[in-house]
Amino acid sequence: ETLYHELHGALRESYHGAVARAIARGENRAGAPPDELAGPLATRIAYHALRGDDPEPGLAMAPRALRYLWASHDTERQHEISTALLSIGDGLPPPLRAQALLHLANAALESEPATAVLGHVDEAVGLLGDAVDPFVAPRLSAIRAFLMRGLGRYDEALAEYDRGLALAREVGDVAHEAHVLRGRGGALRQLGRHEESLAAIKASLTTALACGSVEEECSARNSLAIRLVAIGAHTIALDMYDGALASARACGKRGTECTVLNNMARTLLLLGRLDEAEHHNAESLAVARELGHLQLESRALIERALIREARGQYADAATDQEAAARMVEAKEWWEE
Repeated sequence: ETLYHELHGALRESYHGAVARAIARGENRAGAPPDELAGPLATRIAYHALRGDDPEPGLAMAPRALRYLWASHDTERQHEISTALLSIGDGLPPPLRAQALLHLANAALESEPATAVLGHVDEAVGLLGDAVDPFVAPRLSAIRAFLMRGLGRYDEALAEYDRGLALAREVGDVAHEAHVLRGRGGALRQLGRHEESLAAIKASLTTALACGSVEEECSARNSLAIRLVAIGAHTIALDMYDGALASARACGKRGTECTVLNNMARTLLLLGRLDEAEHHNAESLAVARELGHLQLESRALIERALIREARGQYADAATDQEAAARMVEAKEWWEE
């Protein structure tokens, strides 16, 4: 590592190119096509080749690598590979540029203003034209709808979710259909259409269970529990959160696990079960710190402040609130 940082840029290119070729020779001796390679292997080859003296192997591996990184929620590496792709400039084929912009947008959701991320999405949509890429097009639509919600443009968000739902069904991506239904439920809630919102979330859970997507099942259960709390069905919501927590742990979604634990803490606080609320909040805070996720940590600190206020520990509560405010501006509590 020390020697690498001392290398001239041209020598770094030679180094990355040599590493990419060595990995390909050593771990893909049969010369299997990218789609047949394991995601981590495709990612390693793409990462080094795109920084090397011959980016062509990286261009071939990038679509497989990016799909793997999407599924594993590795936004840091998505950002690295998509940025490397986009640095190629005009030589990058439009479909691959659109995929790179999709992953750049996804990686930037928590770090860039919504308008900047929307710029990436709109550019990618323009590159696709009338072509419907079965992976890229539905996910661009989902991110665009999510951004519309964040900008308070709920009618536009709902229209985009309807378009995304049609796209997911057109390409037969049932797990993504469950994802879009859940987002659509969120937009309906923000428009005050609560019965339709609840129906959309239930449809999302049914769809996730039907296709066996544990990840989407987890998110749908969390969203449904949020709706149940909103109508005062706290005990039923806790059962739903238990299912969401089990699903999150089963598929390794640590960020969602953190969120569900904190939502459970809020529900237990509303029921006056302070000891249990404190326990779940402490677990949530521990996961957030393990992940190094400041936004999740800030939410957990705000929740701990509310629990401490309920116990009459006002000075400690104020300390938590100040710490959370210093980290990051907290967004809506009931994270979906």
